Amino acid sequence: MMSCKNYSPFLILFKLLMILWSAASSSCPSECGGVLIPYPFGIGNSCYLEKSYEIECRSTTRSSNLVPFLSLINKEVVSISLPMAGYFFMGAYGSVRIRNPITYAGCSTSTYGKESGASIMNLTGSPIFLDNSNKLIAVGCDSKVSFTHVKPNTVGCDLNCSMIKESHNSSTPFRNVRKCSSNVLSYYTSNLVCTEDEPEEDTMCNGNRCCQAFLPNIPQQVVGIRIESNDGNLTKRTKQEHCRVAFLTDGNLQFVQWHQSTKVTWQGTYYA
Repeated sequence: MMSCKNYSPFLILFKLLMILWSAASSSCPSECGGVLIPYPFGIGNSCYLEKSYEIECRSTTRSSNLVPFLSLINKEVVSISLPMAGYFFMGAYGSVRIRNPITYAGCSTSTYGKESGASIMNLTGSPIFLDNSNKLIAVGCDSKVSFTHVKPNTVGCDLNCSMIKESHNSSTPFRNVRKCSSNVLSYYTSNLVCTEDEPEEDTMCNGNRCCQAFLPNIPQQVVGIRIESNDGNLTKRTKQEHCRVAFLTDGNLQFVQWHQSTKVTWQGTYYA
């Protein structure tokens, strides 16, 4: 389990374009660091379907223990799930849960280290993508936090530390329709319809020090996170309130509360 200040878990999905479910060679490693590595993923030459599914088993800067990394994006793999048996058809997806660095701004360097800028996940040219199985969670004050490179909409949410609890309208996720263009898989055949989704109310993370927004339900292959301050006079805030963090995570994560000591706690099966 990693500290929440460093990494967040989220899902990326993969789509198999061919029904090639022949078993990998018995000489191929079947696990790394306790994580099962099923075909089409694999470790070593001739053990994976194609380069997008290559797994490297190596140590990290945090530990000498071996852990799996998805070579395509150099991210640590937490788990791999194949499509359910009997559902090998166009539209059946597996999933990969990975760890990704948290984006933060204005935080104590003694706690978080060097400030991180906008992080970008680029899966272009592969059969792997992200969708609304993931959501953005942001914590802090007086900031707008949004996904970058996401099409066709601008998606994000606003953080406010002075709003009263009953005032929900200004704190809901925003989604501004732009145009139906295509940062999506070329073989994604569904007709794109530009609509504005109604955000679901969440009293636990509704804009008061915490906000959240889901990715659109359209496959995305380039996704980043941006934190922009709305507070022109930062001297009004304590150093703790200056700190804003944002991360892409599994949609099953349920936010519980935001402590001024900059701790994030949540309920759910999967943890950062």
